[in-house]
Amino acid sequence: MRTARTTCQKETGTSDEEIATFNQPETVPSQSKSASRELQCYMHCMFRAFNVSKADGNVDLVEAYHTIPKQFNSIALRVFAKCHFRVEGDDPCERAYSHHRCWKETEPANYILL
Repeated sequence: MRTARTTCQKETGTSDEEIATFNQPETVPSQSKSASRELQCYMHCMFRAFNVSKADGNVDLVEAYHTIPKQFNSIALRVFAKCHFRVEGDDPCERAYSHHRCWKETEPANYILL
């Protein structure tokens, strides 16, 4: 996991501080423009690193479900059901951010950006 994080930080220019700020428990603003482009693309890079992103940048729900540790399966199902059709954005980075934003809003106690 650390290797993926390091690789994606180098690729996108995202800082540890940006990731830590997004992990704070406050509610995330609803517009995708509220996160830096670097952080949005970091999220997309992490999806790619874990092979849960389709070619168009959308999350492959089956792959994501199988990637998530088993103890979080019921949480993942709730999040996927709520968030899958709410994703917005003009490109893969914006859509990755939209996924993360929805997941964090849906299950704040069980959310962390790696």
